[in-house]
Amino acid sequence: MNIVIHNYLSGSFLLEREPGVWDAIVILDSGISHTDFVAQHARRHLYLRFDDVDSDIPGKRTPTAHDIQSALDFATQSQNLMVCCRAGQSRSAATAFLVCHERIGVAAARQLLNPRRHIPNSLVIDLGARLIDNLLVLQTFAEWQAENKHIRLSNHLDDIERDFDELERQGARNRIVEA
Repeated sequence: MNIVIHNYLSGSFLLEREPGVWDAIVILDSGISHTDFVAQHARRHLYLRFDDVDSDIPGKRTPTAHDIQSALDFATQSQNLMVCCRAGQSRSAATAFLVCHERIGVAAARQLLNPRRHIPNSLVIDLGARLIDNLLVLQTFAEWQAENKHIRLSNHLDDIERDFDELERQGARNRIVEA
């Protein structure tokens, strides 16, 4: 199984370049409307709608066990899976980590995360660990966090911005959500 983590821009670019190849889990912020682009370009797709929060915040939708179970169920039929959210750093990273942990294993799940790009949403991880009924998920995630605690995403924002600019130079446009 291939699992990739993307933001809306890079996810759009992947689906446009490889239509019909990827199954897509798209995590939308509450209140954001999606286009038909994913339905037209992905082999299969699942939209989830929750904000990047790890506790109840008024006006925000927290992820639920049902959301995470839907993602895990959807992924069972996937050979090529793209998981994306707005920034491709938190919700999508956590969801992809859970899918990878369950479908491929601990080592692959750890390697999927890049500490210079990802800050997985801890509530998504916690919900997934309970659903999978495997405390190894939490242990693996805690070990990954401890090993990478010296790395700060803020130190790598210039790299992320350069990647974003390069995608736009290549013609990438966010086609997943309405402007």
